[in-house]
Amino acid sequence: MLKSSAAFRPLVQHEKDSTTTSSSFQDWEISAKRRLEFDFGTTLFGDKGMTLLSDALESLSPLLALNLNVYETGLGDSGLHQMAKALQSQQHLQYLNLVMANTRVSDEGIIHFMTAVSSWLTSLENFMLNLRGCANILGPGIASYADALRSLRSLRSLKLNLRNCSQLQ
Repeated sequence: MLKSSAAFRPLVQHEKDSTTTSSSFQDWEISAKRRLEFDFGTTLFGDKGMTLLSDALESLSPLLALNLNVYETGLGDSGLHQMAKALQSQQHLQYLNLVMANTRVSDEGIIHFMTAVSSWLTSLENFMLNLRGCANILGPGIASYADALRSLRSLRSLKLNLRNCSQLQ
């Protein structure tokens, strides 16, 4: 289990007067012991923070729900690769919400991540991916997203946000 959030404190230094939004699990009847929700939006959380968080996730007992907000951070493909690796240990996950708006994530990271998700998360029922404003998303990553969805047989709900991805073709 996560021993303390103290390890993440240096990564979560909010900008002054910033506001964050978070999805909640209030509509989900999932035991608190089987879900995690993190909001690192508009912080210094980046690839290093994702590596630390991913290492912690790998050691947890199986989760049913994960809600992770890392919007407007320095997160890039390296951090997303670490998250994909961590999800291999969470094969019972039913709900996944990743808010990665305005990050450095690119097509290469999305392709790697979606390949992992489609291989390992066969129980996934609800999947939300927010890449709003990600300037490094050009198109091939989204094609891999569509391909990966075909193998997610349990999927009931899907949301993909690509608004303001200015380079998307």
